[in-house]
Order: sequence, then C-alpha cells, then structure tokens
Amino acid sequence: MKSVIFTLFSLFCFIKVSAQCYPVFRPMSKQPLIPTSGYWNTDNISSQHNQFCVVNVKTGGFNGIEDTMIIDLWNDTGWLTLAPLNSNTTLYGEIMKSNDQIFLKGRFTQFNNIIAPLYYHYTLLQYKGGIWDTVPGCLDPINSIWIDSKYECTNHGIYKMRTSRNLFLAKNYIEHFDPSKNKFDTICSYENIDNMSDPYILGGTDRLLIADIDSINSMPTNGFAYIDTSTIYTNNDTSNSQYALYTIDPKDDHIYTIIFKGYNPLIHEYDKQLIKTTQTTSFPQGTFGMMDVYDGAFMFFGTDINFDPTFGILCKNETKWKSFSDNQAKKPLKLTKRGFFYYDDTTKKAMILTDGAAIQGLAYLDLDSNCMHDSLTEPLAKGQLIKAISSSNNIFTAQTNNKGEYEIYVTPDTYTISGPFNRRACGYDTLQLHAAGNSASKDIPMKSPGYHDLNVRLLSSHITRWNDKSTITGLFENLGEPFDSAHFEFNIDGKLSGITSSNSNIKSINGNTISGQLYNVDYFEKRYVTLKAWVDTATTKPDTTVCSNLTGYIFTSEKDSTDNSDAVCQQVVYSFDPNHKTCDKSTIPVNTATKLEYFIEFQNEGNDDAYDVVITDQISPLLNLESFEVIGASHPYSYNIKNGLLTITFKGIYLKPKKVDDAMSKGFFKYAITTKGNLTNQTRINNTAYIYFDLNKPVITNTAVVLVSDGSNSTVGKLLSETDKLIVYPNPVNNALHITCSSATEAIIYNLEGKILATILMQNSEGTIDMSTWAKGIYIVRCGTDYQKIIKGE
Repeated sequence: MKSVIFTLFSLFCFIKVSAQCYPVFRPMSKQPLIPTSGYWNTDNISSQHNQFCVVNVKTGGFNGIEDTMIIDLWNDTGWLTLAPLNSNTTLYGEIMKSNDQIFLKGRFTQFNNIIAPLYYHYTLLQYKGGIWDTVPGCLDPINSIWIDSKYECTNHGIYKMRTSRNLFLAKNYIEHFDPSKNKFDTICSYENIDNMSDPYILGGTDRLLIADIDSINSMPTNGFAYIDTSTIYTNNDTSNSQYALYTIDPKDDHIYTIIFKGYNPLIHEYDKQLIKTTQTTSFPQGTFGMMDVYDGAFMFFGTDINFDPTFGILCKNETKWKSFSDNQAKKPLKLTKRGFFYYDDTTKKAMILTDGAAIQGLAYLDLDSNCMHDSLTEPLAKGQLIKAISSSNNIFTAQTNNKGEYEIYVTPDTYTISGPFNRRACGYDTLQLHAAGNSASKDIPMKSPGYHDLNVRLLSSHITRWNDKSTITGLFENLGEPFDSAHFEFNIDGKLSGITSSNSNIKSINGNTISGQLYNVDYFEKRYVTLKAWVDTATTKPDTTVCSNLTGYIFTSEKDSTDNSDAVCQQVVYSFDPNHKTCDKSTIPVNTATKLEYFIEFQNEGNDDAYDVVITDQISPLLNLESFEVIGASHPYSYNIKNGLLTITFKGIYLKPKKVDDAMSKGFFKYAITTKGNLTNQTRINNTAYIYFDLNKPVITNTAVVLVSDGSNSTVGKLLSETDKLIVYPNPVNNALHITCSSATEAIIYNLEGKILATILMQNSEGTIDMSTWAKGIYIVRCGTDYQKIIKGE
C-alpha cells in the first residue's frame, strides 16, 4: 500500500467503508410488559456496564407514599419483574447486578415501610428474598462535606468511592462490600489534587476502573488506576492528557482513554499496559453527553439543536465516526455487559444496538416451478449476484458461494430481493422484505432460461505501459441453458507481440490470432481466459492506441447473438499509477445517452498481504444509476450503491505484496453506466476512486474525465469547464505541464513525501512548467484547497 503524506489530502479523507458495519437500533426479541393504566415510563434505569432495566412509575400511589416503581430487569433471555418499590424521593436510581445479587443505587429517605433517620438518606438498596432492603454502610448525611457516594460493581462484588470536597477534613477512599462481614472494608485511599475535576469509578466484568485521580495509596497514576480482584494497578503511561475521558470495555476489561487532541479524538487502549493507539479521522456527534465502549466499538450520546438524541458511533477497528439521530429515543442510551440499549417511550419497546440486518438465502434453478429446492435435480446458482434494492433506491448485493448461498448486509428499510437478470419463478420477480430484525431469509428460485445465450466481454484496462506486458482477459458468461462446447477467437493488435497464455482452453496461437474451445459450461457459469502480450517498442510509440477484439459462439441458435463479441482499445503510455481508474471514452456527443465503461485497477504495493480491499466511487449525478451494470471483476466481490456512493468490497482477497508476487498483487473491477440524455456542450463528467487496503488510509486514483462536445472545439482548454478550479494536462506528462487554476494565485508541486518541488505563479489563472528533466513517477499539484495527482513518464 502506497506511503503518501495524507496531511495534504484532508479534503479526500473518505470514510473507511465496512461491508457489515451498519449500526442501527432494533427492538429486542422479547419485550417488557406494557405499563398498566396510570403508569408512565421514566428514565431507563441501568448502571453502566451492568444490567438493563425499564422502570414504570405510578404517581399518587398508596399508603401515603407518592410513587410506585415497577422495575423490569433483563436477564439475557427474558424479563424479570421485581417487587414494587414505593418511594417518595426523586425518581433517581440505577440497577447494578453482581453475579446473582441485585442492587439499586439512588437517594431514598423513605421506601416501602422503611424511613431513613432524620437528615439522612439511603444510597444503596439490595433486592433479597423478593423484597427491597438496606445495605449496611450506605446511609449518608443529606447535607455533608461528602460528595454523594458512588457505587459500581464487578463479578467480585460492590465497590464504593467516597470523595471529599474538603481535603482538610477527610480522605478519599475506595471500599469493597464483604458479604461475610455484611459491611464495607477500605481497600485503598486516593488523591485528586485538582479538586475541580470529579473522580469516578466504572465497573467492568472483573476489573474496576478508578478514573481522574492523581495517586492511589501515594502511587502516581497518570490519570487512572484499576483493581483486578483485590490487586491495585497504576497506569505507567505518561502520554495521557489531563483532559482525557476514561471508560472500560465490559467485553474484555480493556481500558480506553480518549483525548481530544486538536479536533479528532486520539484513543489509547490498555490492558496491563498500552497496547494500541488510534487516531480517528473525524469528530463524533453527541460528545457533550455520555460516552461508552462495548467490544471495541465506541458510542457518544448527546442531543442536537432540537434536543433529539444524537449518536456518534465508532465501529470496531475503524477510524471514521458514524453519526445518526433518533428522535424517538427520548431517554439516554444505556451500556450494559450485553451491549447498548434504550427504551423507546413512544412505541413502548426496548431497543438494542446491532449491526445492520443480514438477508440470507439460497439461489437455485427451480426447474419444476414448485418454489422448493430439489437438491438431486435442481442445480445451484453459483457465483451469481443477488440484489437487495431498498424503497429509497439504494442497492446492496452479494455473490452466491459454491453452495448457492448468499448473505447481504443492509440498513433498515423495505427491500426488493431479486436474482440475476430478474428471472421469474413461481409467479413473481421480487419479494418485499423489511429489514427490521437482525436477519431475514429469502430463497431465490430462478426460472430455467429455456434458451441459449453466450455473453462475451473483454476485461482489460484502457491503458497499457510501453515496453511492458499487457494483460488481456476474456470473460465468457452463460446466460442461458448449459451447452457442451463453444469456440472463441482473440484478434490481438499487430503492435503487440510475444503473445502467451497458460490457459488450457487455448488450442492455437497463430501470430496475433488466438483460438480455443470451452467445454461443458453450466447454468450461469463464467469462464475466464487470460493472455499476455508484449508492447513492441520497435513498432509502437507512446501515446499511440492498440485495439484488440474477442469473438465467441456456440453451435446452436442463440437468443441474442449481438453480445458474442467485444473490443477494447488501450492507450500506450510511458508509466502510470497501478491504482488507477479509466474510462473507455474521453468525449461523447451532446444530448445523447451514451454508455461508458469504467475500469478500476489496484495493486498491493505494501509489505504484507492485503486481506480485504474496499473501493468507493461517488457516481456523478450526470450518470443514470438505473443503468449501472457490472461487467466483471478479478475476484469475488459484493457492492452497494447508497446515495450515489458505489462501494465495492473484496472480502478475503489476500492480495500478495507486489515485491513477492507481481501477478497475485493485482485486481480490478469493471462496470458500465449510461449518461443522462440531456448533457450540454462542454459538460465534464468526473469520477475518482478511493481504494482501501485493509485498515490503511485510502489510495486515491486519478480522476477519469469524460467531456461532452459538439465537435466544434479542438483545444483542451476550450473543452474544459470554466467552473473547474484546478485542471492539469496532459496527464501523464512527458514535457510541459499546463495548469489552469482559478482558486489561487500559485500552484505548488509536491513529491509523495510532501516536499515542495516547484511553485508556479498563475497569470490569468494559467501556468506552465517544463517537466522534461524530472524523474518519472507520481507527483501532486496543489492549487488553493484543490489537488490533482499527475504521472511523469520517461
């Protein structure tokens, strides 16, 4: 993966796209009872990292006590309704659960038939034997020098933090409740020199975090300490800021600190020591509210200007925050040992944060049209693209595996599910699905085509390197009934020589004519044949064009014989970035819907295998999304189109590094799309791709430019839109580079290490620099806030 100084490219920092990370709230599979008449829902009561609860409160209760609290406790598989708690205090309370012990922390001057002594209140209650009772040592003065005691729990019991506002009168302690003694024992003292900050404790599964303190038992902490069972550990890492936020992950007890360094948060992850540092690439919403982490995923909760809940979510192993609002979630989010929850006051439903829905199923040929798969007689649809199209016209796809199975990850919506070519089966084309649950199932029975049809395509880039090998790949796809054999023939441009192929289907190489045979091609099957040809330097000069074609046919009549041949023309260049995007056309006519073919090629130039590759490509609004068509790809893939953003995911691609295996380090994706039919003269269609290798920052391709022309303009300058801020041409460049820039008075050229190599003063927004003596390679041109990548040839 390319090492680029991306501080230059903050404008281009797109989101790292994950095919499966679509955080959404969904109703829990089991719900608490709907409140009876006279009850209303107050805040969900739940201690951080512990049990999730819903409380119903009936005002004007009985026995002279004002309110009756009905508490529903979630026990992972169902709801447990606890005995009513009658209290005349403010409705403050949070449930804690340590193993089988249930506690409620709050401020209670009276509950059920128990009244606290005058000027005192109970701060912790325990649920024992079906009733609520007090806990020894948890009776605090209502007005005292002590801040209200803080309680947290782990699997090792209840912990209590007592913090003094007056450092001269009392010390600060951490205490642990010993059930055998029925009392709290002091286990350590701590100091907080900055008396303005508020120390706190958070309970994980087996670890207690003590945050925002300066020392514990006179040992410096660098912000925090923690207790595992009964052993105290201090933080030895000095990189924490005094402005850090602290939290603990109940999944693995890892401690996180978040530092708002500049604008985007810096995250430190600790176990026994610092194990990971993550610099996020955006700012979360809701940062003025609650913050928590679960299984490596972060959540900030706050409210927007309309006081609707706003969530900032950082998915596991990602650097870009996702943000969304939910105007139904009127109560704060709660984190427990099982994830993120809240209670929806409007629908009276408990909600849990999960990944987007998975739509799963089996695709097969339903030869007898009975809508049931017969595994003995009905073949599976292998390697086929299944689409889920939402009511808002977003498209999600996945390919079937060798068992005909597919799985598509989607966001909540109503979907139409369809198989390849929308083939009918059982009287319908599609099925409406609502992705409100964690998953939905839909098998795709496809009708037998009933005809023969061979589709032939050339999968090659539109550029090739001079004095190098050119790769030409033919794709043969069966769109109809199976056939026994098919004949094919490549006719390679005479400027190419030294043609070779290791494919066993090749039967003859006669000069630049290569022929072969395909045998026993099944339903929907795809076959690939790849050739290598040398760009002959004796007969071919840079900037020339080489064109090749491919023809295939089967020995029976076909439904459509117009798709039996394809051709591709390649521009010969000195050099080009191996991560690039090209289009088969550079100019198109005005007011005419024109089909364009885009080719995105990528190569792993790093030091290790790339396990996953994701490409994002914002489709121009000048193109018709409904005409989008995948032509082919180098590896199994899935794609989705949401709000015009095309995302292609190669999961488990395992690209080798270029220096290890050049051939196995490359991949590509090719698609076709048609322009809108009302484009006027001098319109520009720009497309740029962003290529993500695993969790690395994106490699940004060149911008593929298509110009709409009436044929009357002959110069590049006249064809370029006057609204463009930065234009560079030719690209690749050998001699003079011409720059058009309307946003600044000078243009700057950098190398990939960020070093300034030249500054060009603009005169009437135009500038030129002679690059004939520059070394070949990739450079960056900057004008104001706009950037362009250029390639210098020989």
